[in-house]
Amino acid sequence: HLELVVKDIAMMVYVTGNKDAKVATKGATASATVLAGKNTSSVKLEPRGENALAGSGGFQPAPDMKVVVSVTLPGQTPVQARFTPLEKLKPSAKASAK
Repeated sequence: HLELVVKDIAMMVYVTGNKDAKVATKGATASATVLAGKNTSSVKLEPRGENALAGSGGFQPAPDMKVVVSVTLPGQTPVQARFTPLEKLKPSAKASAK
């Protein structure tokens, strides 16, 4: 499981497994491709802490921003995830509590 957090021009990807168990990122290689408006930029992500990957780059956060994260953990096949971190939920997409 990958979770992306974007703040200003920095991003952090948290890696977890079954039952939200932390997955070690030591030795992992990762990158993020940021698409915002007509601009595309690449951010190298480096292991940070026990189960995170972090990086910052030349992108400007925008409501239409899309981020494609690619992660390769040691001894495993690469995984990729797509995010729209700043997109607001549409009223029809919100779950109703009944």
